[in-house]
Amino acid sequence: MLAWCAASEAQVARVAAADAVQIEATVKQYYSLSHADASCRFSRTDDNGMPLDPRVHHRAYRDAQYTRTFKTVFSHALFALMKRTCVDSDKVTGMLDVRLSDSEIDSDPSNYGNDVRMKVTRPVRILAADPSRVRVRVDWSEMVKGARKPYSVGRSDVILVKEGDAWLIDDVYSLGVADGPPSQLDMSIQDFEQSPGVVRLRGNAP
Repeated sequence: MLAWCAASEAQVARVAAADAVQIEATVKQYYSLSHADASCRFSRTDDNGMPLDPRVHHRAYRDAQYTRTFKTVFSHALFALMKRTCVDSDKVTGMLDVRLSDSEIDSDPSNYGNDVRMKVTRPVRILAADPSRVRVRVDWSEMVKGARKPYSVGRSDVILVKEGDAWLIDDVYSLGVADGPPSQLDMSIQDFEQSPGVVRLRGNAP
């Protein structure tokens, strides 16, 4: 269930129960994606982080896979923005899998990115909300197939906007650390965004 969290002691963020269900469902859908899909590679990769499936080099295939994966997850604005690198670019470099904030995942010789799965480790918590926009905290662990302990853990702040009847992701800020309890990442929204190592899905885009 989606947990309520005070944005400050004086202000409690709340959304309607039906909205809470949709918000949680969208977040879980995003975090259930494989690294291949979340990074727009849509394929297992070789030792250089390049797609093994030759179909990925065809724009029509990338377009179909991108639409299937993100149409019901991303806001209209974010969908259009990320399409530039996921579909329109001939370099087939995809986009940053900001969920796990792992800069080594596509360059490590072990190629462990093919076997990574994300695990949401605590209830999703609302940090701030208004009728058309919410910010939720997601605590996660990055799990590699065959390993009992997380490769890394972290916090992501996911921003969702309401478009029609749907809550869709519009941006993500994420910070990963080697290990430790979630409480080490307890801080204000402003302090979190300014923490060294935080990455943003939109990059420098507005």
